[in-house]
Amino acid sequence: MEGSEPVIDFPSATAEHHQKIWDVFQKESCVIVEGIQLTNVEVIAPPSNTDSLLKNRVPETFKVKGICNLYDKIRAELETVYSLNNPRLNYVFRVSNDLSLQAILPMLDDEFNTISLQHTSLVYYSHQTPEHHAGLTFTTTIYLSGCLDFVRSVMRDLFRQEKSCLQFSGLISTDPDSLRRVPAPVGFTLRALISDTKVDLFDIITITELEFDLTWTRRVSQEGYDNVYSFFGAGIIQMVDVHWHIRKDEDMYDLIILTKSPWNGIGGMQGVNVDNVMLRATWTGTKVSQINLKLECTMALRESTVILQGYYSRDDFEICGDLHECSLQCILDLYNDIFNTKIIVATSHDIAFSALRIRISRANGVSLHGEVTVDGHKAAAGLVKFSRQGINISGEIAQFEIGDVEVVLPQLDLSIDMYHFSVRFVGHVRVHKHTVSTAIYLSKESGRKVQYTAYAAYRGSICVGDVLDELDSDNFLNQAIHELAICISDMNSPMYIKDNSLGYELKKGLSVYATIETPEAVQGLLRNQGPGHVILNAHCDGLRKSQGRFNFEIGLQLPTKHLISFDHLNSKFLRLKVATPNLKPQLIAEAGFNILVQKQQEPLNLLLKLGVDPMGANGSADMNGEWVNPFDLCQDLTVKRLGFHLGLEYAQLAASGLPSQFGLSGNFALGQFNGDSDLFIASNSTSQLLNLRLESLNVAKLVAVAGHLLGKDISFDGKPSTFYIHLLDLYLSTGMTYAGRYHPQGIRLQAELTLFEKKVSLCADVTENLIKFSGEMDCFTIGDTVISGRERDPKVDVEISSSRQNILIDGAILVRRSHIIIYLQADLHRQTMYLSFDLLVVENSRVKIQAQLIGSIPQVTINKAEHGIKAIGGGLRHTKFRVDARLDPTIRKALVRRLVEAATSDQVGGVVTNVLSELGSFKRVLLDISSIRIHSEAWGVGGLLEAQVDCTIACVNHTIHINFSIDDFWGGLETSLKDILRSVTNAVSTFTHNFEGGYEDFFHLAENMVLEISKDHHLQVVEHIHPLPLSLLVRLSRGGVLGTGIPKVQLHTIIGNGALPVALGAVGVFANPLTSSKVLGDVVASRPAGIILPPPLLPISGMKGLIRRRFK
Repeated sequence: MEGSEPVIDFPSATAEHHQKIWDVFQKESCVIVEGIQLTNVEVIAPPSNTDSLLKNRVPETFKVKGICNLYDKIRAELETVYSLNNPRLNYVFRVSNDLSLQAILPMLDDEFNTISLQHTSLVYYSHQTPEHHAGLTFTTTIYLSGCLDFVRSVMRDLFRQEKSCLQFSGLISTDPDSLRRVPAPVGFTLRALISDTKVDLFDIITITELEFDLTWTRRVSQEGYDNVYSFFGAGIIQMVDVHWHIRKDEDMYDLIILTKSPWNGIGGMQGVNVDNVMLRATWTGTKVSQINLKLECTMALRESTVILQGYYSRDDFEICGDLHECSLQCILDLYNDIFNTKIIVATSHDIAFSALRIRISRANGVSLHGEVTVDGHKAAAGLVKFSRQGINISGEIAQFEIGDVEVVLPQLDLSIDMYHFSVRFVGHVRVHKHTVSTAIYLSKESGRKVQYTAYAAYRGSICVGDVLDELDSDNFLNQAIHELAICISDMNSPMYIKDNSLGYELKKGLSVYATIETPEAVQGLLRNQGPGHVILNAHCDGLRKSQGRFNFEIGLQLPTKHLISFDHLNSKFLRLKVATPNLKPQLIAEAGFNILVQKQQEPLNLLLKLGVDPMGANGSADMNGEWVNPFDLCQDLTVKRLGFHLGLEYAQLAASGLPSQFGLSGNFALGQFNGDSDLFIASNSTSQLLNLRLESLNVAKLVAVAGHLLGKDISFDGKPSTFYIHLLDLYLSTGMTYAGRYHPQGIRLQAELTLFEKKVSLCADVTENLIKFSGEMDCFTIGDTVISGRERDPKVDVEISSSRQNILIDGAILVRRSHIIIYLQADLHRQTMYLSFDLLVVENSRVKIQAQLIGSIPQVTINKAEHGIKAIGGGLRHTKFRVDARLDPTIRKALVRRLVEAATSDQVGGVVTNVLSELGSFKRVLLDISSIRIHSEAWGVGGLLEAQVDCTIACVNHTIHINFSIDDFWGGLETSLKDILRSVTNAVSTFTHNFEGGYEDFFHLAENMVLEISKDHHLQVVEHIHPLPLSLLVRLSRGGVLGTGIPKVQLHTIIGNGALPVALGAVGVFANPLTSSKVLGDVVASRPAGIILPPPLLPISGMKGLIRRRFK
């Protein structure tokens, strides 16, 4: 009957209580433990308790097992351990039968009856430990079915895990009475760990750890529990470790991701480094392939930290934040931190920023929006745009008035990059109801003066007499002006002037364009059939008297629509000009026509131009428009631009019959392929142009077309991945204007193509202020040869300009088990340089060199050497490098062979030969070099390097340090090693001369590391050696000085001559211990210090005991 069984509560830490518990379990088979009736009690004591405080009576520790009905319904096996020294108790209940979750927590909803629990165990901890909370914990295996079937779906659809069951554990209750009554916790969580997980989620995060929580929370207003499910763990985003958590509430999922460390280069944008990143997303259902995550983070600036918010997805991301009270230097510092490029701006303009909103995205880069003030003019809607090319600042300025002058819609545009600084003001000026569009542009390039462009344009109706009172109404010059444009600039190609409705050409100097009423004289010439207005233009480039020249141009343009008409040709305008190019008077006539093409609505534009001067003539024809399927040649062919130019000089034409100028230009499209070209050749070398641009060209198809035209089958694989030109841009110009466009001086080559499924990019740019070359291609394999970079793809990037001097070379060639890798990075602007060279021939021959500059890079100069030979690097004389190089087996073996050959051919050759012959029978080598390392922490041109040679000479391992200069690398290294080899060989020969066993005993000692050769080439004792065999010690001790067999007098002679460099200390001499009554220890103790010899002694402190044990 219940109540008659002994009752055991939590024990106290006393021997009496421990004794009582032991006695109960020994006598009773049915006991009540913590309110639970325990039957079939079994007590298990340890085999021995020798240190027990209750010796021969009670074990200090014993285990108890029994059967119970937990909560009167769960049959389980109870196991616990009682310990006198540890009052903590752990009650472990193991359930062998399957049961439902409601059997343990009956307050749960009925739906959880479908959850099947297997291999269930409950553990009650009486005290809290670092590993466990005090209370009742629960571990079980749950099959994912019924109400948990969705978990199986999520595991399969979201995490690609095929799991039918999971092992859960959790803390159910912390109530001390949780064993006496059914737990009713406020809330509890069961947790499962899914091991060996590596899953890409939404192509954003790689999950490396996956755990699952089932959480129940008791309802406040009614009975039962609400449940929440969540997944969490660890993962990686762009090599950044993160924590993640997915919470499920009904059919809604909520994902939160937190980074463990700073995120450098977020979204693939190098230089954009953020910290404290939190990503969050919400979605419905499990059939989701892509999501956008809300992103919050911080970005540290030099003087502050900004909070950023935005979104992050597989294809894009964007973050925004606010900056307050920024100066221009703050913006430049931010640009330097992001793009690793320093921009220096020297300007007298006062530029300030306030209330800027920074926006960073993968699609648009880095930009800032807000208020920008330049020289007191505030742009209320300013935009600061960051790019690799530089910084651009633009915005609209608030409208303002100055007296009767009203400035309408003013705009500001500021551009800053590594090469130049520019400012543009654009707006409209309204005076007495007349509006004039104005623009001012200032540009400052590195190493050049400030350039400018000022522009004004007017549309309306005003007479010249209204402006100039001196003109009478009947004066010829008092014409009605309907349109007027004035531009003054000292730039070869004025920029930022977008208003060009009159079709004029902007040039360096002063340009004036005006639309006036047609003079009566012109109307009479055209028999009153001309237009009502004409265009007058004038230009001069002699803005300064100091230039010594004054070229001008004045012309008249007459609209002549339908004045000249044929079947498919209508006239547009006629332009007459008088000009003085190159100080030569010239008459120029231009005529524009419309060409009507069948099956096309838009006509083609044709411009014919003829110029005549006393020295020659030139003419050109330019067609613009889209001519589809010209002459029915090809349906996919469209010609957009064609041009032809021919120049003649009378004298040259008479002498050679050749023109002095020739030019061709064109632009066409064939399917997806686009081509653009300009070619101009002149007898004057200062006027040359070649501009070729090809886009989207499938070379295989082009070859096939050419073969078809030639009647030959020369086609090959026509896939775009075989040979496809994405972009080819070839540019060469001496600086000239051709076909209405100015082509600045420079050389440029840009190519992007796919060749046999490998992408190749090439870029070269040469101007007055810049030299740039870069190239990159996908790594590829040809047979056994692999071409790649040090880490991925080969790359070359060289840029030399006034603000950036950078050199990067990264390439590798791998042939089977051999490779050569070269990596060079030098940045003269940041004063850094790093070189890495790695050569591997087969597997066992390797040379690896690393050099890093210490300090700044000087200006490298070319100086003459003593004998008149030009040598590069004179400016490096006082520069320091960190150098590290290693030479591996093949080179080392060659060096060993050369050293041995040299040693046997000189005056000590006989000694070396004898040693080699003695070694032959023992299969030993005289010299073996295991490694050579050349190193210097601060090496300069002409300075010494340190070589560390790890080698074995006569079976003795040692390290040799040699200093040598780089101009005598092999000679210095060989000479030093050769001298060492001679000295050691002579010493070895002399030292072993009187050995009874010859070289065998010596090399036996060397092999057991009794001997070593120090860096000063002396033989010495290796301390703490292991004892030698007794037989060997006896042979080495026969007469004379210990360990040599050499008489004392002879030994002193050898040492005095330096032939045997072994004099290091003292031990003394002694008689043969086998024939003398003296003990070796007594002899050593009684002799004064004299000479120490290498074998086979231990240090004095440890030698006496060894000798006594050996010779007693």
